[in-house]
Amino acid sequence: MISATNGAHPKDPDRMRWLWLGGSIVSDRDNPLVPTHRAVIRALQQLGQDVEYLEPADHPAFRDRLVDEGSGFYRAFLAEFPDIRYRRYDMPRSFERDVWLSREAALVDVLVVESGAPDAVFSWLERVDEASLVRLLVAESMHIDGSLFDLILAPDSDDLRYASVDSPESASSLARSLIQAVERQRSRSAAQD
Repeated sequence: MISATNGAHPKDPDRMRWLWLGGSIVSDRDNPLVPTHRAVIRALQQLGQDVEYLEPADHPAFRDRLVDEGSGFYRAFLAEFPDIRYRRYDMPRSFERDVWLSREAALVDVLVVESGAPDAVFSWLERVDEASLVRLLVAESMHIDGSLFDLILAPDSDDLRYASVDSPESASSLARSLIQAVERQRSRSAAQD
């Protein structure tokens, strides 16, 4: 079970740990929101948050681009975004998947899931009941079931609205809005306990 402290940073209680599960942060092929996600992750980190992006090793956006173009885009990403922490992973199979995802989420305060994340992530979320973990869905529209999430970030969301960010200032503004919404959700969850 995920602990009630859920990964709060021991030296800075205002610093939250964010785990971002999505498609590919490295390749923007067939995903026009990647520049926005990069900018928001960078802005969250500049605001003192601890953010890590997990990317499936076999994601087609990365794999196909690697086959078509070679590794130049990957080297360019590493050079341009050395501050974005991310890992590529192979999704475990069967029951090991739930154990692995639970272990990854056990030490974070905020779980961000893009609508393009692997289906196994959504299946796992159906079985997780941990009030101290804020679940945030990032979607291109509200035409997705958001019942597993505490907050939804989408262009047409009632919770948090966003459009593609076009400047560091707009990314920072969106990041501040995310932090505030997460803090409100955490306060509501704590009050219900």
